[in-house]
Amino acid sequence: MKITSKNSYYNLVKVTPSKRFGIVLIAAFLLVTGVFITLYAGSITSGETPAPEDPGSIGSASIPVEYDGITEPDTDLPADSANEPAIPITGTAYLTFDDGPSRTITPDVLDILAEEGIKATFFILPREDVDDIFKRIIDEGHEIGNHTYSHDYTALFKGSAGVFKEDVIKAGKFMSDRFGYTTSSFRFPGGSMTWTRDIRNPRITILKDLGYTYYDWDIDSGDALQTDAEADVITANVLDNTNGKKHVIILMHDYFSRTATLDALPMIIKGLREQGYDFDIIRNYP
Repeated sequence: MKITSKNSYYNLVKVTPSKRFGIVLIAAFLLVTGVFITLYAGSITSGETPAPEDPGSIGSASIPVEYDGITEPDTDLPADSANEPAIPITGTAYLTFDDGPSRTITPDVLDILAEEGIKATFFILPREDVDDIFKRIIDEGHEIGNHTYSHDYTALFKGSAGVFKEDVIKAGKFMSDRFGYTTSSFRFPGGSMTWTRDIRNPRITILKDLGYTYYDWDIDSGDALQTDAEADVITANVLDNTNGKKHVIILMHDYFSRTATLDALPMIIKGLREQGYDFDIIRNYP
């Protein structure tokens, strides 16, 4: 049996500087590994994983972020932001304005109609110094109808039918010569129902020969005779008298001091929409 001397044994277990450095590296690696395993195990136990930084957050503002080509919706929308169910359209309302245009009322009527996205019909009287308003009516897609040139009840209905014809032609010529616009819709001053059959029928024949279709109304807003009518009265006159009709022609006026008509118009439009009506110009009346 070979016997190792004490000095030889010491040489076997002696730790050199290079060995000491290697031991330190191994110990450090084991320590770091242990800490990592401990932290990871703790996160699994708590059911939480570190949240990645949100690239869509900048300060307090939130913007949509694209992940793999899919846009993440904004989660900050208010709870009541869902659109209300659309009201089904069950009929058409034809807003008509007589005896204008006027510089005091018609531009505001046009502003409301533009804001609401509605087209209407204006049964005009030829007037000077409002060419810009005539052009705006045409350019914005509304219809212009013939309402005679003079609007003189005595001459138009108590005189001969020939006088009536010349007056209608003169009004149409005003629009064609000045604006290149051809009128095809007509409204009797006072409405055709105002006049007896022997007065009305010859004039209806004249209109047909001239290429016109005449239109009365289903609902009178009451803004002409009730010059001091409140807006809510005018509104009720319209909304309370639709009676579920599929097509309703509504009479209003846009001349001079009809400020109550301006106040009532947005409420009338809103109420008609709530009753299921959309809007169109009169020549599209079925």
